[in-house]
Amino acid sequence: MNSQQGLPVYTPSSSSPNYSLDLANGESLLEYTPRAVTAQRAPTSLFVKKDGKTTVILYNQPEGAETPVYGRGGNVTGHLLLEQSDGILEVLLKVGTTCVK
Repeated sequence: MNSQQGLPVYTPSSSSPNYSLDLANGESLLEYTPRAVTAQRAPTSLFVKKDGKTTVILYNQPEGAETPVYGRGGNVTGHLLLEQSDGILEVLLKVGTTCVK
C-alpha cells in the first residue's frame, strides 16, 4: 500500500428494519414450526446404574429414563460409587465422544 493513499471512505450503513411476527404485504411464509407454550420443569429424578461393585448415580433426569438424557451443553452431575476401590489408579468417564479423567 502506498503511504500517500488514505483509507477508503467510510459510508455508514442504513438502520436495520423493524421486525414483526406478522407478515407484511408481499411477504409469504416458507415454513413454520410452532413451539410449545407450556412451561417445562427441569427433570429432578435420578438415573441409577449398578454393575458389580460400581454404581453410577446421575442427577436431573426425567422420571423413568432408561438412559441418561442431557441437552446440548448440559451439565453432567452425579456420583460414582466404588464398593471396592483398592488398587484403582484412575477413573475414565466417557460422555458422548469425549473422555474425562
